[in-house]
Amino acid sequence: ILRKKGRTDVAILAFRSLQINFSQSNLRDKALYQLGLLYAEKGDYESSVSQYDRILEDFPESPLRREALLKKADSLYNSGDYASSETIYKKVIKSASNKDLILKAKYHLGWVYYKTGREGHALDIFKKMLGDRAASSLAPGIKLWFGEYYYNHGEFEKAERYLFDILENYPASVFAPDAAYWLGWVFYDKGMGEESIEYFSRIPDKHPESKWAPQAILTIGDILKKDKKYPEAIIRYETLLRKYPASGITNIANNRIGTILKTQEKYDLAIEYFRIALTGENTELNAQTQFDIGECYEYEGKKDEAVEEYLKVEYMYPRGVFWVMRSSLKCAGILEEQGKSEKAVALYRKLASGEGKEAEYAREKLKWLK
Repeated sequence: ILRKKGRTDVAILAFRSLQINFSQSNLRDKALYQLGLLYAEKGDYESSVSQYDRILEDFPESPLRREALLKKADSLYNSGDYASSETIYKKVIKSASNKDLILKAKYHLGWVYYKTGREGHALDIFKKMLGDRAASSLAPGIKLWFGEYYYNHGEFEKAERYLFDILENYPASVFAPDAAYWLGWVFYDKGMGEESIEYFSRIPDKHPESKWAPQAILTIGDILKKDKKYPEAIIRYETLLRKYPASGITNIANNRIGTILKTQEKYDLAIEYFRIALTGENTELNAQTQFDIGECYEYEGKKDEAVEEYLKVEYMYPRGVFWVMRSSLKCAGILEEQGKSEKAVALYRKLASGEGKEAEYAREKLKWLK
C-alpha cells in the first residue's frame, strides 16, 4: 500500500523492519523482493541488486528466484553494467521454463545490444518479438525502441509511425510519455515547430509524474528561446521551477532565464538567476554560468566586481577549460585597461602557455606590451 502511494522510504523501512523483527517469517523472500523493487525505484541499484542476491543465496526453494534473477539483471542494466546484465539475461533465456520470463529477458537483451552498439542483434530480436503474439504485452516498449532507432538514423517518417502507434493504441502504457517526447523531437527536426511543442506539452499535461515532464517543459522553453520569443520562454522555465522544484534540471532553467535577461541587458536580475543556477559541482555549465556573472558586471561597468567573478571560474570550476580561458582573457583585458600591467602580463603569460585562440591572442598581446 505504501509503495502504491509513492511513500517509498516509509515502505522500505516497513519491509526492513519485517526482516529484523520476524527473522523466521516465511514472507522474508517476498519482503526482499519488494525491497529490491523499491530500491530500484529510488535509483539505488546497488542496494536493489543486494536484495535479489539474498533471495538467490538464502532461499533456494523460493518461487521468486527466477523473477529475482531477472530483476537483478534489470538493476544491473539500469546502473550501466551492461556486461553483467547481458550474462544474466542469456542465462534466463537458456534455463527458464516460463515463456513470459524468457520474452522479458529477450526484450531487455535487445536493449543491451542497442546500448552497446550491436544494433543488428537488437534489430533481429525486436523484429522477431514484434511478430510473436505471446510478446504482445511488450509491444509498446518494442515499438518505442523502433521509434528511437529510426529517429537516431534520421528516418523520421518511420519513427513517427511507430511512436504514434504507441499513443494511439497504448495510451495508458508507461511508454506513452516517452513516445510523446520522441515525437516532439521528430516534428522539431522536420521543421514543424508548433506540432513539436504540442507533443512536448502532452507530457506534463497528461503525464505530470513522468520523468520526461520537466525535461519536456525545458525543451519547449528552449524552442521558444531559440525563436527569440523570450517572454513565452521565461513563462515555460518558470513553470518548470514552480511545478518541479526538486528536479535536477532546475539549474538549467535558471541559467536559461539568466541568459535571456542578459540578452535584454537586465544585468542585475540576470545575475540573480545565474547565482541561483550555480551548484557546487565542477562542471562546464557552472563554469559558463560563473563567466556570465562576470560578464554582466563588466557590461554594467563594474570592472572590479567583474574581475573578482571571472577569477572564480578557474579556481571553482577548472573543468570548464574553455570558460577558464575566456574568463582569464577577460580579466587580463580589464586589468590592462586599469593600468595594472604586471597583473595583466601575468595572466597573458599563463594563457600564452596553452593552446587555442585565447593563447594566440595572449602571445600577441605579450609582444605588444613588451
